[in-house]
Amino acid sequence: MFLFYGNGTIFPFEDRFVLTALIALLLAALLWAWSGGGKAGAERVSPAFLLSGLTLLLVAELSISALEPLVPKADLAKRSAYRERLEHRDVVAFLRAQPLGSRSDLRQEDVGGALADIHQVAVFQGSSASIPEALWDLRIATPGNRQLYGVSHYIGTEPPPAAADGVSPGQPVAAFEGGLRAWQVPGALPRAWVAHRTEAVPDIEQLRARVSAPGRNLTATALFVGEAPALAACEESSGDDSAEIVEYGMNFVALAVRSSCAGVVVLSDTAFPGWKATVDGVPREIHPAYHAFRGVVVEAGAHRVEMHYSPASVYWGMGLSVLGWILAALVIARERQGRS
Repeated sequence: MFLFYGNGTIFPFEDRFVLTALIALLLAALLWAWSGGGKAGAERVSPAFLLSGLTLLLVAELSISALEPLVPKADLAKRSAYRERLEHRDVVAFLRAQPLGSRSDLRQEDVGGALADIHQVAVFQGSSASIPEALWDLRIATPGNRQLYGVSHYIGTEPPPAAADGVSPGQPVAAFEGGLRAWQVPGALPRAWVAHRTEAVPDIEQLRARVSAPGRNLTATALFVGEAPALAACEESSGDDSAEIVEYGMNFVALAVRSSCAGVVVLSDTAFPGWKATVDGVPREIHPAYHAFRGVVVEAGAHRVEMHYSPASVYWGMGLSVLGWILAALVIARERQGRS
């Protein structure tokens, strides 16, 4: 892949076709060598060589960069513009300087959709082949959802669309190369909060209507589709509530929570199967707050809420992979015994 991209070779069509053909030819050559060149009794390559070759081909297939194949090499102007959109170092520095858990929105026409993935920064929308069904149900790109997702900044060459309830975003708070600017979005919610009331709505249409309703208060009552978790009776909250993200990773989140009475900690990250939660080390159920977020019930007091992504499918996949390698080794050993 390095030689292919580094030598400046230009094809009159998309690079993906060449890469697919190249990998297919290498795979065919590897299998041909394994079969002994198609000659009976011919010496074959060793199993270790075969497995190493297959592994390298798999890695090469998975590591094909999204930066080049999406843009034909012959179109030098488009390649240059695409790279510039992905290398906004000043924008990345601004996003990383925001408090832990902050989420921003990038105007896709100005900033490459893969910027967040490449630089590991949190954004509202990005480049993705698919999204979870729950997010699709919410009709994500609406003012109410932007508020719910805690979008605190908007970055682009033009002002953002109307914020929650049509409030103007005001003047830019930062400027970057290429005419990009950052606006602070009014009314943005924190990435996590504590709600002391829960309410069930009958369907997703009702939920979308409540999220988009004027004058909404999305943090006081956590909404659930179908069934809501029950909370212990709560006196009027003292307001001394907080849910601060203290650790954040791809597969792990830790929050320091303080709640004046029983409530639901809502984290505006996707409630996808495989996420598990603990409160002070004790396992707790994750409830789908707002149909798509993670909600965990806590009692009054200070708590540490942790969420781990540990899907059973990963362990099933590992087990089946190990079983496959064992079966392959047994087949190879038996074939060798038959030839000796």
